[in-house]
Amino acid sequence: MKHFFVTIWCISTSLLSAASPQVFQLWPATPPGPVAKVEGAERDLTKPDDKLIAGRIIIKLGHVSTPQMHVYLPEKANGGAVLVCPGGGFSILAWDLEGTEVAEWLNSLGFAAIVVKYRVPTREHGDTLNKQVNTPLKAVGPVIDAQRAMSLTRSKAVEWGLDPQRIGIMGFSAGGETAGLTAILRDERLYPKVDAADEHSCAPNFALPIYPGGFYDNEFMHSVQDVEQRIKRAAKEERLEGWRPSLTKPDMPRPPAELPQDVREHMRLMCDLLLLAWQMDKTRVATLIFNRDVSHMKFGFLDGVLNDQLHGISHHKEDAAKLAGYQRINQFHVEQLAYLMSRMKQVDEGNGTSMLDNVILQFGSNMFNGDSHDGRNLPMILAGHGGGSIAGGRVLDLSSKTEEQQRACNLYLTIAQRMGVKLDRFGDSVEMLGGLS
Repeated sequence: MKHFFVTIWCISTSLLSAASPQVFQLWPATPPGPVAKVEGAERDLTKPDDKLIAGRIIIKLGHVSTPQMHVYLPEKANGGAVLVCPGGGFSILAWDLEGTEVAEWLNSLGFAAIVVKYRVPTREHGDTLNKQVNTPLKAVGPVIDAQRAMSLTRSKAVEWGLDPQRIGIMGFSAGGETAGLTAILRDERLYPKVDAADEHSCAPNFALPIYPGGFYDNEFMHSVQDVEQRIKRAAKEERLEGWRPSLTKPDMPRPPAELPQDVREHMRLMCDLLLLAWQMDKTRVATLIFNRDVSHMKFGFLDGVLNDQLHGISHHKEDAAKLAGYQRINQFHVEQLAYLMSRMKQVDEGNGTSMLDNVILQFGSNMFNGDSHDGRNLPMILAGHGGGSIAGGRVLDLSSKTEEQQRACNLYLTIAQRMGVKLDRFGDSVEMLGGLS
């Protein structure tokens, strides 16, 4: 029996320099809503010794008290437009990495790009919800700026050659949360109209939240809780319809039904559930995410780790205590991989093989450095032997290969082929990844 466990994270970035934009002030006077808690003038907070991203320093724009929108119009326009909200944990703006470079890429596709310079820092306002609109207080100011930018953009639609029904918003991390909340609120404006521009809708026609901050803690988590409650109610009916398992009962201990509050026990239970599903042949493919990009999980139970949210620790800014804690958290996650592999090795699948011999187990992350949102040079572990198609105990260093040869989608295409899935390409793959067997 072959089992496959494939976890995929994909992030695409552009390394282009945007042309000079048109710059517009968002507000004719003092911006409404919560103010940014600035210290001094707006400035780039990047340090000379900051880690390089793709061989260069990135702009970390801080202390923004005068919100603006920077408008990049394409040479060959398709009529669409996208507002771009850079990330930065509501503390700074990753201005080029998640702003101007994205604008250049959108221009190359024919889209007008409007990079929103929203107010920061607002993180000090906290995660407490504004009860009226179910929005974290730290995000209210940035969302107000995004709504204003959307209305201003629509007011300029004729002048800029835009289709007002094809204006969307995207953002990264905290900017993704801002974009997502702007889309959810639709025309529920968080500020009183200030001029004629605000007669135009502030609701985007589409939204692209990229690793979107605490956005998940609102809409997404509520839907998950609803499903969990429905499952609990259905289990109490004690009836079985449709498909029936071939086994009368599992031949291994089943984990407890209640959701554990202990993180260590919870992660082990999730690994055990995956193992049970494979052993009963209920699935051949599974994905387990230990922590999402902006996880609010705390790891104070680990020795030497601050009892702070993982997201905050990942933005370590080279702080020694946070770096040590971040390393220990990563070690903890790798320990869960080792646990799952050891359990697989104990499962006898006949002919002298174990489950570990027959799986393809991928372990990794979508970021190399969470502090700078660096999604390049991703370290990945490929474990198991895939029924004899994978040779382990080696390191494959692709750093000397071309950018196209280093693409993660080449690996995913290769895994799919070994799973028996007939694909010519996957995502932006250009070839099969050699050297696995």
